Amino acid sequence: MDVNVLLVAVIAVGLFCTGIISPRLIPKKDNYFVFWGVAIILFYYFIVFPAVLILNNHGYVYSDWAPLLPNTLRDVVAYIGLSGVFFGSVALTVALGLATMAKEPHCYSEKRVEFRNRQEMERLWRRVGLSVFLIALLVLYLFAAAYGGVGGYLESARGIRTGRIEVDNPFSFLRPFMELFLVVGVILFGCLLQRFSFLTFLVFVASSFVYMMIMWSSGARLNLIIYPFVIFLALILHLRKTFLLAIATPAIAIALPFFVWAHSILFRTHDSGVIHLLASYLSYPAASTMGHLEAGTFRGMIDFLMMPMYVLPTSLHSDGFTTAFNYNTSLIREGGGAEHGGTIPVDLLTLGVMQGDPILGSMAVGVYWGGAILLISVLLRKIRHQPVRDSMAAAIILKVVLTGVIYADPSHFVRTNMPFIFLVLILVGLHFLRKCRSRKSELTP
Repeated sequence: MDVNVLLVAVIAVGLFCTGIISPRLIPKKDNYFVFWGVAIILFYYFIVFPAVLILNNHGYVYSDWAPLLPNTLRDVVAYIGLSGVFFGSVALTVALGLATMAKEPHCYSEKRVEFRNRQEMERLWRRVGLSVFLIALLVLYLFAAAYGGVGGYLESARGIRTGRIEVDNPFSFLRPFMELFLVVGVILFGCLLQRFSFLTFLVFVASSFVYMMIMWSSGARLNLIIYPFVIFLALILHLRKTFLLAIATPAIAIALPFFVWAHSILFRTHDSGVIHLLASYLSYPAASTMGHLEAGTFRGMIDFLMMPMYVLPTSLHSDGFTTAFNYNTSLIREGGGAEHGGTIPVDLLTLGVMQGDPILGSMAVGVYWGGAILLISVLLRKIRHQPVRDSMAAAIILKVVLTGVIYADPSHFVRTNMPFIFLVLILVGLHFLRKCRSRKSELTP
């Protein structure tokens, strides 16, 4: 059988399964977030990555690690088979979780909120958004002080991100919290969907501007593109209109030339076209998986055991431990014959293969990711203000789940999502406060 024929068949199956799931992506029921998580796995491993392998067979991939990409029937079958094991583990975990949640409706179903309570929720989330904005400004001020202020930090941001500029900064641990500006924008946009307020709109614009400036200055091209789509997806989820989801496809097609332009401007490169850039950019997951299969990597789940440590400052856990990110970079660059370039990320399937046995590792990571999707879904239901919940769901879908699949190294995943961990603490605090108030009202005669 021809390799390209097999890959086209895999893409056809992926498109068919995604089409079946797509009606559940609009929030008509509480579990829509779970189906987004499953659909994104299908999108990557059964549509995007097989398409990249087809483009590689036609000479469109110019990456240094292109020699490691599977191009024989045996290698392609092995890669697709592991992808199937991983997806099956995610789907089975999600199915079991949904079945358990369906048996306990009182724990997971959302009660109808009266109009007065909706107003109270709106005011509460506006105050939360404004408070987080002040915290984000304080974080920016403290972190940028070592670089001569905010202007100096913006000038040095790209060098700081790549490690070329090193300054003794006592507040370096605050760097991941720069993305609190994203959290502010998402919360306040949800409030604006409920009711317009000039102050809320002003802070929303200010936080969005600061976030985009930081991302532009640091060369974070993916975050630059994701943020506008977060707002767009939040609007789709809030309006609950299926046809708006169809508009997202041409919108993404329109954004692709902008992606190439942003890549060329930020990194001063001369890219030959959209297809070449995207094929090369998205070719590392398959190359990494095959590289570790050939090398027989064994990390023994140490990456997951270290996850709680990544919440702490880097100086407390960086000595004597090589992250999956760095380990993958050294192996793949050596195997691909590359002599230059930055770090090579780790996707979820590669993370599973790196743990030891490829099949058991893929299954373990699938269970981990399916459980994470279920946990996030439960936490989102704790947000009783629907517009904020929809806006936050959009941010987590694109910023955590969509990017988390291809940037899955636990150290990177925890650091980049630190603002959302901060948000979880806010949710827990609000839930605890609501419980205390309800108990107090019950005790009051």
